[in-house]
Amino acid sequence: MKALLFSLTGLALMACTPEMNWRVFRDTDANWSASFPGKPVSVSRTIQIEGDQTAKIELHLWAVNVNEVRYTVGRAQWVSQEGRSAEQTQESLAKYLETSRLKNIAAGVPQKISTPSGSNKKEGVAMKMPSRPALQAVGSIVLNPKEGPIEAILWLQTHPRERDVLEVIVLGPASAFSEEAAEQFFSSFKPGL
Repeated sequence: MKALLFSLTGLALMACTPEMNWRVFRDTDANWSASFPGKPVSVSRTIQIEGDQTAKIELHLWAVNVNEVRYTVGRAQWVSQEGRSAEQTQESLAKYLETSRLKNIAAGVPQKISTPSGSNKKEGVAMKMPSRPALQAVGSIVLNPKEGPIEAILWLQTHPRERDVLEVIVLGPASAFSEEAAEQFFSSFKPGL
């Protein structure tokens, strides 16, 4: 959990871009695309799941910061999937990611939002595992340790696939959060090319 928070904190330290410069980014290896409000920076980590010595996650994040609001696409995979079907494995990973993200900002009860990201179809064929509901939550983040925590808004949606889970995240101070920009980012995300 701390490593997951560390990954996101590292991305938060990237220089901020004062205005949005929307551009499509495609990851052909991971088979997804999204329109980011700037050029994304990426980071990868392997995370040990707390309380389970055999469970590790490989996490790769692509993110852009604009006015302290972070637009992120993440790709997570279990390092080992012993004893579980692909569907059980990816669904449990999606739930773990959601719980971790909400816990990181000490969020209240998340609300479902009607801004689904991407499409569950690839060339007219429905994907085997549908996206989970998009969530919105209010919590707190620390941008400056000298100033303490401030109110933050998180939008999150996970997309379990056969071999991994993709997640779309917009997180930032409530004072700078733009629902319009978050909607644009979420709607541009495609979990399959």
